[in-house]
Amino acid sequence: MTRRPTKRERVRRKRVYLVLCGTLAAALVLLVLLEQLRSLPAGPGAAEEAVSENHALPEGEPPAPVIKAEQQEAGPPKLPIPSEPAAQPVSKPRPPAIGPPAAKVAIIIDDVGYDGGLDALAVGIPFPLTFSVLPGLENSAASAARLGAAGCEIMLHLPMEPERYPEKNPGPGALFTFMTHEEIRSTIREDILSVPGARGVNNHMGSLFTVREDLLKVVLEELRDKGLFFVDSRTVTGTAAQKVARRLGVPTARRSVFLDNDEDAAAITTQLEQLFRVATRDRVAIGIGHYRENTLLVLAAEVPRLRQRYPGVELVHASSVVK
Repeated sequence: MTRRPTKRERVRRKRVYLVLCGTLAAALVLLVLLEQLRSLPAGPGAAEEAVSENHALPEGEPPAPVIKAEQQEAGPPKLPIPSEPAAQPVSKPRPPAIGPPAAKVAIIIDDVGYDGGLDALAVGIPFPLTFSVLPGLENSAASAARLGAAGCEIMLHLPMEPERYPEKNPGPGALFTFMTHEEIRSTIREDILSVPGARGVNNHMGSLFTVREDLLKVVLEELRDKGLFFVDSRTVTGTAAQKVARRLGVPTARRSVFLDNDEDAAAITTQLEQLFRVATRDRVAIGIGHYRENTLLVLAAEVPRLRQRYPGVELVHASSVVK
């Protein structure tokens, strides 16, 4: 009598049967795939891979693609796509942003000519400064020559009569309201000759003289004929200098901030900060200081810091802000 298999044996046989069925099915799928691969046509250019010895190419040079008749009519052959990743499209560089022109600051240092010992300190300051030289002083010509040779811009600091003359004396080469027109012209010519290399003029004192349009006309006509610009130091509220200069076509500008009426270093720093703020607001500003050691030292220390704080402000010579 045949022994009936136990339950465990039946389960084991069933598992073996399922494994065999799965293996057989996988083999059948593999055979079908192989038949499909065999039936595919050969890859592009396979029949033309060999190159005859009579047409051998130089070593290292790839053979030219063979063009079939149907490809000749259709145009150039399509070359195989390389396996390397396609190059990313190169984006065109954006044009630079066009914004408002940079604000400009010009710093004029008045009263050069008294102390030639400051010239070495002045020429060592590494940014544009304009030095305005008084006429007829002991060091006027020498300081103008030294500063000009170092690349500094030179102006004539033209003395004019103040309201409290003679209590306040404008010094040699001054213009007075009691002068004739010819005396004014003659004095200006002598003053210009005493300051070699001067490109422009600003007034020294002049609170009485600069309110007289008739006299300013004589002065500014002379400057126009010499090709000089004029900066109004604005020593009095009622000055007419810039108005007359514009009427006569003389390039002109006016002082925005006095830097060192208070000689304390902290006060000068505060005024410099004000100068840069005015330039940011008005796009142009002129600061006027004096040829003193303390003023020059504060400028050398603080202007580079302010240029970093106000990157849109450019420091220029006075001739760059007149119009």
